[in-house]
Amino acid sequence: MTLADSDRTLVVEELGREPTAAEAALFENLWSEHCAYRSSWPLLSAFDSEGEQVVVGPGDDAAVVSLPAADG
Repeated sequence: MTLADSDRTLVVEELGREPTAAEAALFENLWSEHCAYRSSWPLLSAFDSEGEQVVVGPGDDAAVVSLPAADG
């Protein structure tokens, strides 16, 4: 995996230099879909993040939602 050109440009601008291999690997990981939800964020933002059944809203960790007991 390598940084996309646009991401590499942002990193270089922020650091003021080319990233080391270790720094590039960190940015690749942190900015991946798995960690940053780049393509799915618009869909995820459609869900409620506050309310009676939201135990922990979105943030650094996954949100927690309380589900009602099933009748039956």
